[in-house]
Amino acid sequence: VENLLKNNEISYYFKSFDPKKHSYFDYSKYVKRKMDMDGVVRNLKGAKYRSVEEALNDIRLVFQNAIDYPKTLTRVKMAARRFLLWYESLKRKVMGPPAKEKRTWQSIALDIVAELEVNNITDTVWFLMPVDRGLVPDYYKQISRPMDYQKVKTKLKRGNYSQPQQWIADMNLILDNCRQYNKGQVSFMQIIERVKDAFKKYMKKKIFSVLANGSSSSSKIMRA
Repeated sequence: VENLLKNNEISYYFKSFDPKKHSYFDYSKYVKRKMDMDGVVRNLKGAKYRSVEEALNDIRLVFQNAIDYPKTLTRVKMAARRFLLWYESLKRKVMGPPAKEKRTWQSIALDIVAELEVNNITDTVWFLMPVDRGLVPDYYKQISRPMDYQKVKTKLKRGNYSQPQQWIADMNLILDNCRQYNKGQVSFMQIIERVKDAFKKYMKKKIFSVLANGSSSSSKIMRA
């Protein structure tokens, strides 16, 4: 959560929202229980949550409320959709993969993507979901093969990658696209380098962790 709070867009959801102040008199019709990140942080620091699941549910509620209310500003709703993807990775990182998920190289790859999204959210927020065509109309004229973490995770879950090299190629493609579209912008070049270094670090960390536990499911990624 501390990593998330470093993101500028989180200010939309930090303070308690007063619907009446904005003349949103129908707010309670769509939002049954209000929640904000300030409340989540206070509850965490005060040890108010009885379980991890309870804390995770409140974090999710912050962003789901923004999506559910029809009059939410477009930019706020878009950010909420991105942060819900971050939440899914946070849940995986905290709770572990679903019990029914087989421990394959694809599962380990999903863990690595989750690490990137959660621990490096200030940088990876740009890559969580497809670039919005309405907001950046010229992006798809310049980028012939768009890629993002949402698409990567979907392909991993569906078994679309037959080899780890294909997954790694898509992870690199995300950064290559960013470099091509934002050429010359120092801030984005720095983001690319930080994400690249973090990806290598999490690959190494996860692979050796799995091997230490006596599993051979990471051998394909290691060879890649």
